[in-house]
Amino acid sequence: MNKRIHEIKEALRKPYTMPGLYPKVFVAHDGCICHDCIRDNLRVVFNDVKINAGPWNVVVDVLWEGDHYCVVCSLPLESAYGYPNAIEV
Repeated sequence: MNKRIHEIKEALRKPYTMPGLYPKVFVAHDGCICHDCIRDNLRVVFNDVKINAGPWNVVVDVLWEGDHYCVVCSLPLESAYGYPNAIEV
């Protein structure tokens, strides 16, 4: 089995790293994709990963900080350290 396909399946089952509980995210060439959108398009994702091309050719990474949104559904994505320029009250 392709190593990245295994990583994608593992990230869908366990959306946080161990240790540390940092949120995993799927990174495509044009931005980040949420877990629900990956699940909804799993066949296309696996096909694009196998041929190493296409818009659903993703890698699994940790979203450390920032204000990121899913490029498919536009929902905000959770980051490990929040927003770097946020002002705390």
